Amino acid sequence: MKPMMIHWTDTTGQGDQQTWLSSGEVAEMEPCDMVTIGYLLVDDEDYIVVAATKSMDPDDDAFGNVNAIPKCCITAVSSLCCEQPESCASKCNVVAEGAD
Repeated sequence: MKPMMIHWTDTTGQGDQQTWLSSGEVAEMEPCDMVTIGYLLVDDEDYIVVAATKSMDPDDDAFGNVNAIPKCCITAVSSLCCEQPESCASKCNVVAEGAD
């Protein structure tokens, strides 16, 4: 399971703030640029599934903050340095547990 950084474009909606928009407000609407960092769980032909949180228990396969992102919305993907940050803290600029 690889930790990844995914840049993607999401739809934008008006939300519940107002029911009606003027043509000027509509013309100003744009999609949102997003970034998701998480573990790549599924790499399908049309979409990926990533989870930002996973259990550290090797016998537990629990995940949280899971997102399915259509590949047509993805603008960039990069692998983060390693699967176990505590084993490569010096390479990743990650502070290992117990470090000052």
